[in-house]
Amino acid sequence: MLALTRKIENLTETAGYANDPETRRDLAGQIDLHMRQKRQTEAERVQIARLEALSEQIAHVSADTDAWGYAQRRAALRALKCEVIVYEPGHAPARADVNIRLPQRGRLALPGTSTSDTYNMEYEEDVAAGRAPR
Repeated sequence: MLALTRKIENLTETAGYANDPETRRDLAGQIDLHMRQKRQTEAERVQIARLEALSEQIAHVSADTDAWGYAQRRAALRALKCEVIVYEPGHAPARADVNIRLPQRGRLALPGTSTSDTYNMEYEEDVAAGRAPR
């Protein structure tokens, strides 16, 4: 981040000495590019901090969730903005599908807490696109 700030400062100073309009446009384009990179880096750092905080919270919650009641489980799913589909008993391969959207790309399958169901977590590039994760 410091390197980007230094590049922007140097390009800005150089642009002050440039007399040619085309050179100034080129330098302005480079400054804009580095400013976008700096904003993206800052957004990524904020997102990393949020994910680290979430990881700490998950560590506290990961204690035996089987003991949770219906209201606690429902509140947790709402807090995570989960999409939940519950099927009738005996549905194969799982009784429920839980989709959680996170700000990365990929798919992660986790074993369920008590019934060996598979929970899918879908990742999106919301942060990279400048949108808040859903």
